[in-house]
Amino acid sequence: MKNNSTLPVTLYPMLRRTFRCYWSGGLLLTMIALLWMRTSLVYASPQQQTVPPPTPTQEISQVPTATPFPDEDNNDDNNNDNNAPLTNTPVPQPTAAPGLTGLVTVARLNVRQGPGTNFAPIGTVSSGETVTVLSRNPTGDWWRVCCVTGTDQEGWVAAQFIQPNFDLGQATTLIPVDGALPEQPPTPTLTPTLDPSVVPTTTTPTSAGQLALQIQQAPLYTWQGQTITLTYQIQNRGAVAATALELRNELPAELTLVGTPSIATGEFMTETTDVGRTVLVVRWPDLPAGSTVEVGVSVQVSAQMANGAVLDNLAVVIADGFPPVTVGLSIGMPPVTLPDFR
Repeated sequence: MKNNSTLPVTLYPMLRRTFRCYWSGGLLLTMIALLWMRTSLVYASPQQQTVPPPTPTQEISQVPTATPFPDEDNNDDNNNDNNAPLTNTPVPQPTAAPGLTGLVTVARLNVRQGPGTNFAPIGTVSSGETVTVLSRNPTGDWWRVCCVTGTDQEGWVAAQFIQPNFDLGQATTLIPVDGALPEQPPTPTLTPTLDPSVVPTTTTPTSAGQLALQIQQAPLYTWQGQTITLTYQIQNRGAVAATALELRNELPAELTLVGTPSIATGEFMTETTDVGRTVLVVRWPDLPAGSTVEVGVSVQVSAQMANGAVLDNLAVVIADGFPPVTVGLSIGMPPVTLPDFR
């Protein structure tokens, strides 16, 4: 039986020749196909990966440096060169919040060189003036203000006489403490002071004895048309009795005697001078050593006196064997201008 799987004899040689002709071309095509597949896999890989691509590196900018501050403390708390030369830098004056002003509430207020009445005045400001508040002392009871009336000079005033245009309860916050407070002036040596209710008097010592005379005015301050009391006090500071003791006081024309004083001992009388003035006279038989007598007289001040006027009233006391003692008393009317504060 004939085998059908066997190629015809004539077909085999033809295939053989064909294979020989195209085998080199087929090999080339196969190599090209393999190369194309490899290249496709290489370029497809980044599109299929799950790891995120790296972030591009940014250019690092320059780091700012801190501005050095000078070490103002005189210690070794840092690494500064302590041997470096130091320069004296002026201490800047503190600046208050803008718009801090105040109104002067008294007739005339002293502006001083520093925060306190022990500093000398450099001028004044008057009632109703507006001042600018610049700084304060640590306790806040004195303010540095601008300015003295009619000038551009700064000075210190007592805060209690300034009505601020801001909340006084916030003064310690709004007003800075002054950084250049003036030095305190030297404290003056205190001298003994007299009782303000007693008018100073003089005494005249002698070898035989000593009389002392004092005149006191009540009330201490007076005005036109007012009735005041003048009290005369005589003391024998000698070792012997003063006999025939007499007190005389020629009243100024502006003082008028009111009534007649009653005294426990002694005799009171009046005399009139050639010019019509009244003379008060009080006599005692004697005044033992170490004893004191006094008498009070009421007088009225003339209503026609001008403000600022001063009455000078003189009294004298005499006794046998004692030199006379004269004492003066000045009675002032209200001043023409109101007094300064602080």
